[in-house]
Amino acid sequence: MLDSVKNFFSDITVNVPAVQKSYALHSLILTRSPVLYRHLLGLSVHQPPLVMDLDIVASPETIHTVIGHLYRPLTQQDLFFIVNEKPQLCFDLLDATQELELQSLQRELVYVMGQSFNQNTILYWISALLSSSSQQQLPPPPPPPHHHHHQHRSQPRRLWADLLDHHIVQYLVSGLPRQLNKQPPPTSSCDNNSKEHDGGDNNESAKVNFGTCVHVADPTGGWHNTVEEWARLYAELPLEYLKRCLEHSDLMVKDTVERYKFAKQVLEFREQLGKCGLTVLLQFCDSNNDCGILVVKKQASKFGKWDPSRDSSI
Repeated sequence: MLDSVKNFFSDITVNVPAVQKSYALHSLILTRSPVLYRHLLGLSVHQPPLVMDLDIVASPETIHTVIGHLYRPLTQQDLFFIVNEKPQLCFDLLDATQELELQSLQRELVYVMGQSFNQNTILYWISALLSSSSQQQLPPPPPPPHHHHHQHRSQPRRLWADLLDHHIVQYLVSGLPRQLNKQPPPTSSCDNNSKEHDGGDNNESAKVNFGTCVHVADPTGGWHNTVEEWARLYAELPLEYLKRCLEHSDLMVKDTVERYKFAKQVLEFREQLGKCGLTVLLQFCDSNNDCGILVVKKQASKFGKWDPSRDSSI
């Protein structure tokens, strides 16, 4: 799209220092972004040609995709292709939508990501989200010696991260068990994908291909096999997601005692993976008749020594 319109009746040049590229574009199209619209209002139209600097940190592919969206909005089919074939692009794209205030694209992309969750991909998305969040919290690198220090622009809170986190939790407590109880056994294509993902290369995210994965379940095994598969996947969850899901009010295991048994099973599988140190407690009903469980860290046992000379009852 960009190649077909470049330099064709363009009336503005947009410089993107982060990728060291310039784009010959059309100001009327750029007004579809509220941020770019405000930038345009600040330019002097009496001194053509118009030139605008876009201070956004993103990859060239992300910039190209976002500007292309302004010319021809991405369809749901386009977004499914990005999520399934280029998952590493999603978080850059979400950051760009927040920078440019493209809320409709942001919501649609998060929705498509949520619709693409299955047991073969959910751990990837959780890991990617946690990694992305931790990178945002890192302090800015110090300026090089003898370099003029510009004031660091604080990064805005990622609203899309909260939305994606909500989709992940809802999938884990409700969508995942439904998928496990309905879907057929895995095909060989999923096995190939998981082998490729488990490779030793550090750039694993670039190898992930979600489009051919099929959810794992055995329809002849009944609900028992589904619960066991569900528990095994929960055992691999990061602690913050494990605790939230097991204690969540929407968890499909509603009965308190059954939920306690399910949580114990999860923690047993977790210990088999070498992740120890957790236990589950029954929470007694309060005044609102709210019962449940609590996942807590095990307390180390304290051993004392009885001194009869200090016992006043003797």
